[in-house]
Amino acid sequence: MDDQRVWEFEGSLWDASDEHYQNRIDEEIVMVLPRPPYVFQGQEAKDAVKATPDWDTVELS
Repeated sequence: MDDQRVWEFEGSLWDASDEHYQNRIDEEIVMVLPRPPYVFQGQEAKDAVKATPDWDTVELS
C-alpha cells in the first residue's frame, strides 16, 4: 500500500484516545480477534478493543 494517509489513519486508531477510536470506527464494523467469540460486530467490537492494553508505539508495513 503506497498511500501514507491510510497507514497514518490506522496507526492513529491504536495510539490515540478511546474517544478518537470510537469516533472513527464505523458502527457496523466486523472484527476478528484471538479470543471467543472471535467475531465481533458493532459496539461489541469497539468494546473488545477498548478492553485491550494501550500501545506505546505502532509501526505498520
